[in-house]
Formats: sequence, C-alpha cells, structure tokens
Amino acid sequence: MGARIKEAIGTESVRSFSKRCSISDSLLGAYIRGEKAAGSENLSSIAEAANVTIDWLATGKGLKTRTQQRAAQGQAQYQISAEVAPVPRIELALLRQCLGACNIVYGAPFAAAAVARQLEHAVELYNALLPNIGPRLSLEELAARDAASIAVMLQGLIAVRVVRPYP
Repeated sequence: MGARIKEAIGTESVRSFSKRCSISDSLLGAYIRGEKAAGSENLSSIAEAANVTIDWLATGKGLKTRTQQRAAQGQAQYQISAEVAPVPRIELALLRQCLGACNIVYGAPFAAAAVARQLEHAVELYNALLPNIGPRLSLEELAARDAASIAVMLQGLIAVRVVRPYP
C-alpha cells in the first residue's frame, strides 16, 4: 500500500499532501514506508485528497481514480442490453449555476483561479448533484434553481465529503 500512496501523492511533497488530508507527515511517511497500516478513516482521507478510489489504494485492484469510477458508473447507467445509449448532453444552465455556487462558497480565491480550475470544481459539483436527479428532482428543476440554493447544496456535499473543498 505504501507504494500506491506514494504513487497517488505524485510529485507533491509528503508534508503538503499530509496537510491536505489532515494526517501528520510523520504518520503518512510511516504508511509510505510500510511501517504502519492506515486505518479506514485515514485511508479514506488519503484517497479523497489524492482523488483515487479506496479499493485501489488499499488493494491495488479496481479502478484507480474516482473520475474513472464515476465514468464507469455513468456508463453503466446508460447501458441497455448489448447496446450503449447515448450519454445526455450537459445541462449548461445547471453548469452555470454550479459555477455561481462555487463563487459564492469559495469566494475571491476561486474567482481569481484559472478558468480550467474553476470548471474542474463546478463539474465536480455538477456530477455530485446528478444522483439526486430522478423521482424527487428533474435536471430541469435543478437547473432552474438559483446559484445561492445550489451553494447550500455544495456546502452540504462538502460537509459529507462528496465534493472536495476548494483549496
């Protein structure tokens, strides 16, 4: 597991990464060296901070990144027998509301960030909202909400660690 943690951290320093996942750098170093095994809570924090799946981090099996996992889950939702149904287009109104919600919640640092970075967080919020669409709430109803109400949802998703907070 230590090698996978090191791979997940990449070029980021252990100290910097440990701050992002709220684990001491000495403990994280012990995990990397194989001196200690990470418990489920720390394993979850590491996986979240590195955007990798817990399964891959713990066992080396399964999909490595959460992005791959979400894509696979999304593809499975649109699988109809042996044929793959077309993936629906992104609802631009909802994506705009997600950008607005990120601006409200994250403030000036987010507004000053590069557009690609802003979009990355807005799309993460967008994807986190998609499982809520269905019998309770349609995509159009969600897109019709204002950025402030989406911002409240974003804060809740951050609190339950579905969406990572903007640094």
